[in-house]
Amino acid sequence: MVTVITVPDLNDSVGEIDINGRTYYLSFSWNSEGEFWVLGVQDSEQETIISGIKMVSNIDLFAKYRYLDIPKVRMIVSMSNGQGKPDRDSFNKREAELIYESEI
Repeated sequence: MVTVITVPDLNDSVGEIDINGRTYYLSFSWNSEGEFWVLGVQDSEQETIISGIKMVSNIDLFAKYRYLDIPKVRMIVSMSNGQGKPDRDSFNKREAELIYESEI
């Protein structure tokens, strides 16, 4: 099952999400100097599990962090043109989507 996560049109935000029956908080930050988005994950108590994941397209953003207590899903930035990295307005313009796919 594929689910789209809304990335707010804000430079910094935190949102609550339920993934596989557990509550997590996802943080999104725009790095204006480097011109890239950064993702962070907190548990239900808002304790940081991981931060500073650079949001690039077409890779599982969680792949190298499986040893942590993160959601057991594939988290991917999908670009409408199929490649590249999302810029500040890509999510708002729907040129990019953050999706998660439950692992089988």
